[in-house]
Amino acid sequence: GHTPADRLLRQLASWPAAADRDRIRLALPLVTRGPELASLKRTLKALIGSGWNNWECADLAGYHMLQECDAAPASADWSLYALNRVAQAELARLGIASHVLSPENGLDNIRALGQTRKPSPLCEALVYQHTPLFISETEPCLPDRPHSETVPLTDRRGRTFTAQHIDNRWVTVRDAAFCIADRLGETGLSAFRIDLSWSPASACDAS
Repeated sequence: GHTPADRLLRQLASWPAAADRDRIRLALPLVTRGPELASLKRTLKALIGSGWNNWECADLAGYHMLQECDAAPASADWSLYALNRVAQAELARLGIASHVLSPENGLDNIRALGQTRKPSPLCEALVYQHTPLFISETEPCLPDRPHSETVPLTDRRGRTFTAQHIDNRWVTVRDAAFCIADRLGETGLSAFRIDLSWSPASACDAS
């Protein structure tokens, strides 16, 4: 997210005790607004200067930001939407070694992308994620709602959602997560990802 560099460096200092630094990959934020850009660049330079060189980008703007800091992303998140082999080839041309497939992919397309030969990037399938449906600068405006970091919502079909305050944004997700844990063998892939970035605390507790 957009946590300042000094706080991030303090938090990261304990991580190498749990895993080798080269196995830890940091990710750029999914959304960065104009007023946040200068601060994010300073943070990025500080982290790279401290030896954190393994990165994932969420979009092409993040890719170019890393390039400006003499770094290159090892992976691309699902938000780059590499939905076909032409897009995969472009990621390979950019030097990206792996990419996460969008949760909007169908099973047939996942299998087809996974069969693409190198130099195309390795495909990772999302196994579990509360995918953001809306990302807003402002909190939901509901009558008589007490102030809280989370807001429960229900639509006319009875489906439940949670809007929560994450990284200075209000992110709305469906309470029922995207999940293909029961179909991993059908994907034909060998790399999988569980993403809890947007999961409500109640979902993580239940897991």
